[in-house]
Amino acid sequence: MTPDMISHPKPLLSVLIFTHNSGEVLSDCLSVLRWADEVVIFDKGSNDQTLAIAQQSGATVLIHQSNNPILQYRYALEATQGEWVLLVHPEEIISPQSALRIQQVLSHTLEQNPTAKDTPEGFYLAISRSWMAQTLNHS
Repeated sequence: MTPDMISHPKPLLSVLIFTHNSGEVLSDCLSVLRWADEVVIFDKGSNDQTLAIAQQSGATVLIHQSNNPILQYRYALEATQGEWVLLVHPEEIISPQSALRIQQVLSHTLEQNPTAKDTPEGFYLAISRSWMAQTLNHS
């Protein structure tokens, strides 16, 4: 089963990506996030193709040029719809296995007890980053 085939009820998952002149890597990042309920791009005033790429993908695009990272995070988080937010850097690529695992955890949590206080508050996942045309794996 591929990540696109799992239908997941709430909790809604928002993917949040902070960008600034990330046009060279953003397409690859966005191409593997089609399974997410919402993708929000928070841009700090790019002057390359970042905004066009983000808009073509169907992501919600916000532009905020504050140099205060606390204000940036607060504004961006308030703009997302999800109960869960996955923060992804534009050079990161979420693997199909990680996407599937995220959806399984969210679906399982909701099925077991949607109001339980002992539901997970977060989890770790493996990511890949592209750098200088090379893929770097992290966990």
